[in-house]
Amino acid sequence: MTKWHGGKGSFRRKEDKKKIDANWDLIFKKKEKSMNCWYCGTGLIWGGDHDIGEENEEYDMVTNLSCPDCKAYVEIYMPKGEANE
Repeated sequence: MTKWHGGKGSFRRKEDKKKIDANWDLIFKKKEKSMNCWYCGTGLIWGGDHDIGEENEEYDMVTNLSCPDCKAYVEIYMPKGEANE
């Protein structure tokens, strides 16, 4: 019988920390949809989604976004029947 050398995961593999650090966001970063401000190009901050389907004939939802730099405010209306991705 051979000598036991440990089980799966009993020691770490060799790893290249530089490669891990360089690719961490590509592998694990949450894939979020984002929009930039029309006026200054800064990423907009999501303020919330509001269900307006009962009070509006054309739209189910409105999303509001704001720019942290120039303070622009954006509302996006989702037409009824559109798929939310």
